[in-house]
Amino acid sequence: MTWWAAEAEYNGSFEFTPRALRARMGHAPGTATQRLNFEVDQGPARIHRVNDNGGDDFLFQKISVGDIWIVDQAFQRALADLPADRQRAIRGPQYDASAAPLTRALASIASTDVLVAGIKRAPVGVTLNPAMPEARAAWYSFGFLVRRAAAVVLDVAESELDVGIQPIMDMRTPFAPPSARIFISDSLENGAGYSTYLGEPAEFERLLRFMLGQTGTNSALFHDFLINNPHEHECSSSCHRCLRDYGNMAYHPLLDWRLALDMVRLALDPAAAIDLTQPYWSTLVQRTAPAYFQGLNYSATTLAGLPAGFDAGAGEVLILIHPLWDPDQTNFRPEVASAVARAEARGWRWKLRTVFHAVRFPYE
Repeated sequence: MTWWAAEAEYNGSFEFTPRALRARMGHAPGTATQRLNFEVDQGPARIHRVNDNGGDDFLFQKISVGDIWIVDQAFQRALADLPADRQRAIRGPQYDASAAPLTRALASIASTDVLVAGIKRAPVGVTLNPAMPEARAAWYSFGFLVRRAAAVVLDVAESELDVGIQPIMDMRTPFAPPSARIFISDSLENGAGYSTYLGEPAEFERLLRFMLGQTGTNSALFHDFLINNPHEHECSSSCHRCLRDYGNMAYHPLLDWRLALDMVRLALDPAAAIDLTQPYWSTLVQRTAPAYFQGLNYSATTLAGLPAGFDAGAGEVLILIHPLWDPDQTNFRPEVASAVARAEARGWRWKLRTVFHAVRFPYE
């Protein structure tokens, strides 16, 4: 609500917290169609945009006159933005002590067209469990790269498409870890038809191939810009030239165009190589690993072909791995199992660290 007694003027600034308004989808539109290594669904669905105050919800209190409920925290925050003399002149709300406060989240619910896409199989040693920060980053990066490519193909503004992910469980396989799927929805209520069109299996495959530069001149330009200099050299995770925009500000720390391309390749081919030998990963590791280990006072080395840093004083080795490689010993990649075995044979304690983590938190 508006508290007119404050008489505050809009000063041209505001705190933008889109994480509180992340899109969530209920039931998928229909029955997914499987093609290559992806499954895709499309049709009308309900999208919920929930503002839960960062997980704390809002505490509404009833004022003494009328059936009006406000959040005192929001009122106090707005009041604090005013000059001191204005603050003293404003009479705040008087609350009805007999009315119990209400704890609520806010939601906007709309029906629109939705595209839902998931990946059927992951190679041994690779995890797509969104509970893992790196895998969650991969799903969001995949979604936002799909949106950017869709905007180019359809010649529409990216703001006309919304992105979200939905964690899922495979109930057919006991003890299977969670996975996820992305959804792209039309921002217009009742839809504009974009997501329904792109959600046709053949069209979605064409969109995936567009992102890999396989469908013509514009496709090659889209892909080559990502993987070639100056972008590849200058962008270690994401930037406004690839995945970031104002609307996805809350996800900027997660977004990574390299992970997005890995997800695209995996969606097209279950045998796609998800490792650090891909040129866009190997060049990043070559630039990052030496400075990373030097900053930690580790001696750079390799174990089973993987970059590693050794601390002779502590008898400990830190092994860099691909962000989507599973750190669970029961699902190690062969390279990781070999590197760990060599470290243990030398009597070293070992730790695994993803390149994703090393780039973002170099001294953690």
